[in-house]
Amino acid sequence: MFRDREELLIWIAEGFADPRASVICTDCSKIFKTMEEIYIPEDLRGIYCEKCYQLERIDEITKLKQSIEELKNTPAFGKDCYLYVIYAGDGIHKIGISHDPISRMNQIQIGNHRKLRLTLSIVFGSREAARTVEKQLHDALSEYRASGEWFNISPQILGAIIFECLEE
Repeated sequence: MFRDREELLIWIAEGFADPRASVICTDCSKIFKTMEEIYIPEDLRGIYCEKCYQLERIDEITKLKQSIEELKNTPAFGKDCYLYVIYAGDGIHKIGISHDPISRMNQIQIGNHRKLRLTLSIVFGSREAARTVEKQLHDALSEYRASGEWFNISPQILGAIIFECLEE
């Protein structure tokens, strides 16, 4: 595997320069005559002719659709989802969504030296509903954003803003 696109292109150019070598399609073994015939995917997993590259893209889309179908069959899909607030001390709160906020807090705790506390969890009937309120909260709290989903805000102000968002 190549580290970057430039390394792969140098390797291909060397292949064209060497009369004993052939540059061929990863899938169908078509011999390339020029660099313009070559298609390279973003993850640099091979070099393809146009036909195989298009088939590869179709295969990726098919795999993505299969993954979505598998996700739909998991117990958490379409079920209750929680909006949660995790407190990290010193006014720092994380606001997110999860089907299991306690497990989520435990995952976050692994990378955090401070003792985290789950201070709020509100159940919603679907992930989409929880995501909508989460986005409203993130937007309303943008001036308090410390990083990503973490906010530096007093519990009193946070509680008032959460209450406002839930009233809407």
